[in-house]
Amino acid sequence: MEYGICDDCEFQHTYVVPLVRNLTETEAAFIVQAWEYLYDGDFDIELSSNYDAGMLGNTDMELSVDEETKTQAIAEMSKWNHNRWVDSMVNEGWRHGPYFSNNNKIHPALRSWDMLPENHRRSPSFTDAEIIQWVMRNKS
Repeated sequence: MEYGICDDCEFQHTYVVPLVRNLTETEAAFIVQAWEYLYDGDFDIELSSNYDAGMLGNTDMELSVDEETKTQAIAEMSKWNHNRWVDSMVNEGWRHGPYFSNNNKIHPALRSWDMLPENHRRSPSFTDAEIIQWVMRNKS
């Protein structure tokens, strides 16, 4: 990646990232959103056909999330998923009780995440892509 300043350009600060293939519209939009999340300002992608597709072969995009952000996002996502599950179960007639009963529609985990004992909290696994999407949608 190269960084430069162009006094005569619409965007004075410029990053040049050589690619080995064309970005899809979705990939380009995702990159712009990621930069907007990390930095204040207006970001755009200028396309060029000056690349050698055979030079590096086909590569997959991989994103990662720093551990502090990941931990915070997983906590928020777990709470949101649990509370959504509680709402769904209550709408189906389930209620909180000290034990599980399918016949009586009683479940001990039918309480808000904040009221749920730590040893009863369960969370699905989230991919880095899901975590990034969560952070992008829920940034303040």
